[in-house]
Amino acid sequence: MSWVECCSSKLLPILYQNIAEMWDMRQLCDVEIQGCDGKSVGAHRLVLSAISPYFRSMFTGDLCESRQKVIKMENIEGDILATLVRFAYSSKLEINNANVEGLLAASNLLQIKEVEKMCCDYLQAQLHSSNCLGIWALAEHHHCRELSAYTFKFILKIFSMVCRDEEFCCLSLKDVKIILNDPNLSINSEEEVFEAGLRWIESSGKHEVYLPEILGCVRLGSLTPNYLRETVLTSSHVKENLVCREVVESALEFALSPLSEKQKTTGVLSHNASRIAEGYGDELLAMGGLNGSDAVGTVEKYNMYTDSWEVASDMPTSRYGVAIAKLHGTVYCLGGCTSGIFLDIGECYDTELDTWQSMSSMSRPRKYLGAAQSHNRIFAIGGTDGYTKQSSVENFDPNRNEWIPCAPMEMPRMYVGTATIGGLIYAVGGHDGVKRLKSVECYDVVNDCWLPVSPMDSERSVAGVTAMDNVMYCVGGFDGSSHLKDACMYDPRIDKWMAIANMSQPRYH
Repeated sequence: MSWVECCSSKLLPILYQNIAEMWDMRQLCDVEIQGCDGKSVGAHRLVLSAISPYFRSMFTGDLCESRQKVIKMENIEGDILATLVRFAYSSKLEINNANVEGLLAASNLLQIKEVEKMCCDYLQAQLHSSNCLGIWALAEHHHCRELSAYTFKFILKIFSMVCRDEEFCCLSLKDVKIILNDPNLSINSEEEVFEAGLRWIESSGKHEVYLPEILGCVRLGSLTPNYLRETVLTSSHVKENLVCREVVESALEFALSPLSEKQKTTGVLSHNASRIAEGYGDELLAMGGLNGSDAVGTVEKYNMYTDSWEVASDMPTSRYGVAIAKLHGTVYCLGGCTSGIFLDIGECYDTELDTWQSMSSMSRPRKYLGAAQSHNRIFAIGGTDGYTKQSSVENFDPNRNEWIPCAPMEMPRMYVGTATIGGLIYAVGGHDGVKRLKSVECYDVVNDCWLPVSPMDSERSVAGVTAMDNVMYCVGGFDGSSHLKDACMYDPRIDKWMAIANMSQPRYH
């Protein structure tokens, strides 16, 4: 007689439903789980063992609990236990602000990974400047690595708001140092780091003990000489601490030293180190450009946490060939071109209020210019006015709404790449009106002078240039005949360019 193996797809759902119904009516329950508050809930050992390795080990081993009818859980409240048991029978879980910490702690102890993941997802969705430090501490305590890493990245991105919250002053010295030392810390200026550290020290009441530790987290080389002299050195805590005062005086001497000395110095306490870049918070902005042959004035914001684009307020003036830089929460759009007219006007966008304001005009029109920020100023570098290629440079003082001329570059540059490392501004490659350039210049803001640094191996314009971890990267571009996919990096400490891996395809902007 032949035989056929059959399989029912309905059996498991029926079994699950019947077991849930028996639990609802408390039929055949063979154990009672009691919380630390005396509240208890009945269940089946088999079901608890199936969902929790903790209970499985308890009920199948030689522990005394394997024979007890009532199991007392000293660290879990009865309502939390009831919620977890209900989840075991129904696969449904209600998470809210009142129970999420208890559920996370209990699921971590009982090794119910699915509930732990649901709690972490809930907390991640609730992240805000007012609670992210607490969520980070909670994730660290329960070894929730993914939530901890995500929350820490969130803290770094919105540090300007986080450091003003009361929870920041409640952090341990270890946690404060972890945050302040991180090279990815998103700040408008290094002044924020010093001031946040000072607030934390004052709340601790142990400035003599903690000041050297906190000062060691501040990239002193990124502070302006005026700020070092007028704010840091005049702080009562610094004045009273001989070691700290000497460190700051050393940083001030370094800030006032010639460029050649800065390039040779690695610096005590990382005087010459800078953060990766000024932070743009948790949003990416797309502004202006060309749509076909028409200049664009629309603005869109990409939120990395919601993975979505949102429409922001339009630029007052549509433009392309524009340069953009950010300082203290404001994005500055400089120059460019619209309808064949080269622009000398700039406009500034408040990222928090989603509003635009006009600013004073530059000394001349500039298209395809470079822009950078350093020492609390915005710099407009090179470009073209439609007639001549520019070597001129000017900087904008937001407090006075005024453009101030700077020393010109050694040669004209449009399509130039710019980056800032340790307060020094680098102008990379570009086009001088005759040929594309491989030369690089460095601007010392304090001494108002441009000095040459080692050139790249090849000419390029319209390349992507940025700084990260005290190193400058130049990728892609155009050499006059080909669009490029090669890339290189520059280390200012040894004044040397080095090739890095090529991109998968050519790119230029």
